[in-house]
Amino acid sequence: MKKLFFNKKLFFLDVFYWIVSALTIWFWRFFSEKVVVLDYIMVLGGAMLVWIIIALFLGRYNKYLSFTGFFPRLIRLILITLVFAVLTELLSKYFIDWISGDVLFLAITGVGILAVIGDMLYFSYRYALNVDDRPPSYRNVRSPQPLTVPVQRLLPSDLKNLENTLYSLIGQKGINVLNRHVDLGASTTKCLITGTLFNVSSLRAFHYDTIINLMPLNTIRGINKIFCTINTKLPDNGKFVCCFTSQEIIKKEIYRRHSKFVARAIYFIYFIFRRVIPRMFFTHRLYFDLTNGKRRMLTQTEVLGRLYFCGFAVDDIVQEGRLLYIFAHRQKQPEPQVPKRWYGLFIQLPRIGKNYDIVNVYKTRTMHPYSEFLQQYIYEQQGLQEGGKFRKDPRVTRIGHIMRKCWLDELPMVINLLKGDMKLVGVRPLSRQYFGLYPPELQELRTRFKPGLIPPFYVDLPKTQEEIFDSERRYLEAYEKHPFATDLKYFFLVIYTIVFKRARSN
Repeated sequence: MKKLFFNKKLFFLDVFYWIVSALTIWFWRFFSEKVVVLDYIMVLGGAMLVWIIIALFLGRYNKYLSFTGFFPRLIRLILITLVFAVLTELLSKYFIDWISGDVLFLAITGVGILAVIGDMLYFSYRYALNVDDRPPSYRNVRSPQPLTVPVQRLLPSDLKNLENTLYSLIGQKGINVLNRHVDLGASTTKCLITGTLFNVSSLRAFHYDTIINLMPLNTIRGINKIFCTINTKLPDNGKFVCCFTSQEIIKKEIYRRHSKFVARAIYFIYFIFRRVIPRMFFTHRLYFDLTNGKRRMLTQTEVLGRLYFCGFAVDDIVQEGRLLYIFAHRQKQPEPQVPKRWYGLFIQLPRIGKNYDIVNVYKTRTMHPYSEFLQQYIYEQQGLQEGGKFRKDPRVTRIGHIMRKCWLDELPMVINLLKGDMKLVGVRPLSRQYFGLYPPELQELRTRFKPGLIPPFYVDLPKTQEEIFDSERRYLEAYEKHPFATDLKYFFLVIYTIVFKRARSN
């Protein structure tokens, strides 16, 4: 075998697995029967040699297997184990019948378990870092792109065939929903039923001003790639329609079909397997390999956030039966695509800091994935409540509300404090959307100093937007004259407000 294709790391890992398994059996016999069976070490050493030879012939140590995925390597491991079991059965029967078959069985079982765990950790690490899946890149701006073909009407027979196909898929009520928002009879309206990126990529750019994909997003793997590709195919302000079954709809169905106690148990299991596992650091790609990404649980907030992340703006949301139809239009180029997933317990959020520099603020996740891209949409839909936060913010999860009450979401910002991006007391670091609501003179004053972990908000407890501006202006002007004394004063005032006035985050 050529050295170039020999996986040394995997070879030495297998040797390690056998040593661990052999020593485990040896110590077990020693402590259970109080005898030292030195011959076991020799036999197990010979068994290890046989196993490695079989593995060499069956290609376990070929480097290419490191890139083919977890399951091809698992199948190879099972095949090696079966061949080894047959050979060792023959050897133990005719040549070393004095040794218990249980010893060899336990040895190969231990090696198999260790090898599977090792491979799972290895591929989970690769999957979590997306080392095999680099995202596409898009320019920040695009020159104006109008529709390049004239709009014509479909022939009656073609329109009838289209309606028959749609009827079998979404029924007449679904067709009525589409007709209220798009022109199905136009030649520049393209209806798709696909979860394959190739089918979207093959569309001719700027030949359709409306693209409809009726494949539910729950069954699509690589949602962002499909969204971004459709973005590149549409002309300016082109329409896009997608559909999915939301987490909220699934939950209502489960609770409608079962008693409250049973429904809670079913929904919990469903939620863990269909919502949590696909997003965990070490399991999301393994989940996709097992299920091909089908029947995932998606929240409405996440889907809307993905659309805005991929350059769309949402026009309307309509529920018909089990499906939510999202009607959107192309607004801009997609946001910068990065290998990092937008999931996880801890997140980094871009915020405006000193001198208008962008500071990545660490926080504990309290919102659904991609919620960060919905700030303008939520502001337009919900407005602000007392204290400057969004009114009835749908992006915050139930657990997130509890964490915010206890400030658990802000604890990771201590990292920013240690890095020097923030100071202990100061105005909050703001997103671009929030920052844009401030008057220009206060924006300029804010960016003269580092943002803070403990905001002056908890001294005055302002309720309206103007009161928030005045509160921050008073602090910043005082800090500009007497930095240390001002921060010391505000620090103790904040502690007093929290302890004695029971001030809480929201």
